Amino acid sequence: MSISTHQPDKRINVVYACDNIQALPLGVSIASALENRAEGTPINIHVLSYRISRSNRKSIASQFDGRDDTLCWHEITGENRKLLEDLFTSSNRPYPPAAYARLLISEVIPNIDRAIYLDTDIIVATDLSPLWNTPFDGAGLLAIQDLPTSNDHIKRLRALLSPEDISRYGIEDGDSYFQSGVLVFDMKEFTKTRASELIECLRNYPDLTFPDNDALNIVFHDSFKLVDPRWNQMASVFKLDAARDTPYSAEVFQALLQDPYIIHYSGRPKPWEDGCTHPYLDRWVEALKNSAWNSWKPSRLNRAIDRIPRIQRVLAKRFRRFVSQHV
Repeated sequence: MSISTHQPDKRINVVYACDNIQALPLGVSIASALENRAEGTPINIHVLSYRISRSNRKSIASQFDGRDDTLCWHEITGENRKLLEDLFTSSNRPYPPAAYARLLISEVIPNIDRAIYLDTDIIVATDLSPLWNTPFDGAGLLAIQDLPTSNDHIKRLRALLSPEDISRYGIEDGDSYFQSGVLVFDMKEFTKTRASELIECLRNYPDLTFPDNDALNIVFHDSFKLVDPRWNQMASVFKLDAARDTPYSAEVFQALLQDPYIIHYSGRPKPWEDGCTHPYLDRWVEALKNSAWNSWKPSRLNRAIDRIPRIQRVLAKRFRRFVSQHV
């Protein structure tokens, strides 16, 4: 009788959802994750790609040369692409089709047990292993509370949702609301049923202010666990005078300011846009130098060029809406 010596895969699954406009920040974020990962803990990078160009794919792939880490492209095609475009068209908010792609993780990447999801406007400043190994304790996902708490997103959601859905999901005043830029999914809990609920929520409520973030908070309302806020240092923390507009002690708040594990450039302008004054802009520039875009510099011209596809996207949305309403 043989005894198996197989050990569990120590690779960390990190998922991004991205379109061609965000290819540069995607490359920079990936570079930071690879640079800071621990020896012997390789990373599987999964990219849910919405029309990322061949040249940008090639540039990002070059960042893996000579590494044990892997890169997997998951192109959103067919019915899934149509779904993202329909959600984009029906929403009254300007977020692009790729913003909804994370809702397809369970379908597009079916054979993983857990996944760290990261937005592209993020720098990983430390090894992801502690976050990866954090127990779910029965929750469907791990997340960080949105700041400042005075935004009271729960009150906003309760004002928008039907009484039936408020009761269905158990959304009560004073409940926590998480920020969806950094998430760890228990894929056994992120079932097709959950994904269908998320899509149903987006279709039923086109006026959600932060569509994908709000939908995740609604559907996973009773199934998330809050973790150390240093795993998602949002730009909003630098606008707070003190810890009083957070759920944290003064000590935890200072650690969040001074020793972030993940830096989330959630405000505007972004580090790749002209005029960014984020306190940790230098950390993004450092990661940029380790990416395939190491000779790139932000400028007014680059910012103007970046706006062209965004304008095209808005015009396409208006056209699709017109067609759907008049044909």
